[in-house]
Amino acid sequence: MTGWTGTRTAAPDAPHVRAALQAQHAAVLEALDPDRSGPLLARALGEDPSTPCVVVDAKYEPGRRATVLYRFGAGLVLATVPAPGQRAPGELLPDGTGVSRFPADPGLPTLAHVLTPGVLGAALHDELDGEPDSELDRELDRELDREPDGGLDDALDLRLLRYRPGRRATLLVTVPVAPSRMRTYVAKVYHDRAKAAAVASEGRALQAQPLRPPLVLAPVVAHLPSLAVVVQGRLPGHELVVGLRDPDVVVRRGPDVARAAQALAAFHRAAVPSGRPRPLNRELHRFVARSTAIRAVDPANGEPLLALAHELLDRQPVPGPVSLVHGDCRPSQFLLDDDRVALLDLDHCGIAEPACDVGNVVSSLLQSAVRASEVGPTRDGAAASAAEALGEIFVTAYLSRARAAARGENGGVDEPTDPTQRIRFHVAVSLLRKALRAWARSPVASLAEQYVAEARRAVAEPEGRPCGRR
Repeated sequence: MTGWTGTRTAAPDAPHVRAALQAQHAAVLEALDPDRSGPLLARALGEDPSTPCVVVDAKYEPGRRATVLYRFGAGLVLATVPAPGQRAPGELLPDGTGVSRFPADPGLPTLAHVLTPGVLGAALHDELDGEPDSELDRELDRELDREPDGGLDDALDLRLLRYRPGRRATLLVTVPVAPSRMRTYVAKVYHDRAKAAAVASEGRALQAQPLRPPLVLAPVVAHLPSLAVVVQGRLPGHELVVGLRDPDVVVRRGPDVARAAQALAAFHRAAVPSGRPRPLNRELHRFVARSTAIRAVDPANGEPLLALAHELLDRQPVPGPVSLVHGDCRPSQFLLDDDRVALLDLDHCGIAEPACDVGNVVSSLLQSAVRASEVGPTRDGAAASAAEALGEIFVTAYLSRARAAARGENGGVDEPTDPTQRIRFHVAVSLLRKALRAWARSPVASLAEQYVAEARRAVAEPEGRPCGRR
């Protein structure tokens, strides 16, 4: 967004800016109404007006370009509501909203090309050709030997796993290695080539060093610079899913949560060259700017968001030691397999306080409790109690492993400070981040308010308790 960034904190107070933001807000709310949007999309795309239309994702910050992703019939359609003073890409609706069919995505310029039959297979073969240790290259060579006239058009089966409009598409890549046997990989298409290059470089640096058990990481198999694609090996195992509505979830999942914490502690002992700094102060100032813009269009939600952002900015602790961090750590990022734990999705890794990762995991458990309590009998606090217990298990296991490693490196001397207060602060920061994201996905929902309340409980906890309610 040009002309607005850098003045976000003050700009919404100007009458003409507020009017422009409110006009954009009205357009976003209309785009989030599938009953209204469905017939407009059908008209723009030449489809039957009765085609089913469901909103599956959205991203919206007042003053910036907003996107709404629909399941439209059997496919995906992306709508873009432009920032004030800008024009949306794609086919335009009467109100100026841009529309495009997946895989056309203005923010992922290479995605449609990557999904063209034969393109990814040929690029992989060219990139890996002659590498003696590349199992994938040997598989592609065998496929070419089997079908010498067909090229690699049918060699790879591609299936969309996850899609963040304008940011990333994750594909499951299946390669035949025998008539009845397949091997799978994961390919990620990024919004720009620099991001893909950074992910590939950091991934290779990590796989080149010994990792402490139980941690394992998915290997980088290939980096395709022209396509902004990174291909990784797919690891076996099951995702750490914490179902808080299960009355026995603490007993069933507690050991898995502890193993995940041990893997995270091992990850924090790794290193990458030229790691990207992720300063907390900069993020908190960004929270203030986002909350200020939200207040201009939705005071009921914006005021408590802004108050909490200012409070956290004022109360932030003195910076502590930093390490490699995951940056987007939550239970679903852990893949468990026998005695190994894989940590997935390192796209946001950088250099920051390790307490931020621990806080992210704890806040994700509390977030799950909020979601679980929206319906059913868990409104009595059972889900919240389970989340708190699992959070305590995670923090205790993490600190035990981290302190043991620190004693080994420091000649048996423990850290001089208690990190639980710092972890609590990062729980609150993470919950505010989730509140802002919840509002960005659905400004009319109540989740943002509930996450703000959870954040306030986290910072109000007494000494010695890293998470939970009093």
